[in-house]
Amino acid sequence: MEATGLENVEARSVPTIDNSAINALLKQIGSQAWSFVTYLWVIVVAMGLFGLLVYILGTSPIDVFEAIYEGALSDFYGRSEVVVKMIPFILCALAVAVPARAGLINVGGEGQLYMGAVFASYVALHAGDSPATVVIPAMVAAGALGGALWGGLIGITRAYAGLNETISSLLMNYIAILLVDYPGFNLRFAARAHALGFKV
Repeated sequence: MEATGLENVEARSVPTIDNSAINALLKQIGSQAWSFVTYLWVIVVAMGLFGLLVYILGTSPIDVFEAIYEGALSDFYGRSEVVVKMIPFILCALAVAVPARAGLINVGGEGQLYMGAVFASYVALHAGDSPATVVIPAMVAAGALGGALWGGLIGITRAYAGLNETISSLLMNYIAILLVDYPGFNLRFAARAHALGFKV
């Protein structure tokens, strides 16, 4: 009886390995590795096609890639400008990716970016002598609010009018762009009219 009890203790003390958890982990690692390889392959193919086009046009692709590196990545100013140009693309990509997780298709990222820029610009123009530590976070919050309100209009038309969000978000891009461009267009038009001697 004592030997049987000892065997039971030893049997209980042996850890068991959960193969399903290990398989799931390996599958996740493999999926992430494959995604990385896919992104890397896309970059390589794009650079190859670009180099081929440059070569067809009669220029050395190596010289062009060196010029791109020296102009965009060789110093702090160039790298900072790359980030500045990249931010709008990232924000528009987020405007597509987040609704996609909810099963919605939003192609109105550009319009939402424009309206966010309007709100952020309003804060910057009315900030006075406030320190940058206050103004910049306020601009970020105002920009997010402007984009959210513009995107909220799309959500309202979907919820209460049954309008497809793909169509409405696409069309509202043009409305936002024209709303932003309207004051500048009027100023340019007025300046040109004055230069020609017309009264506006």
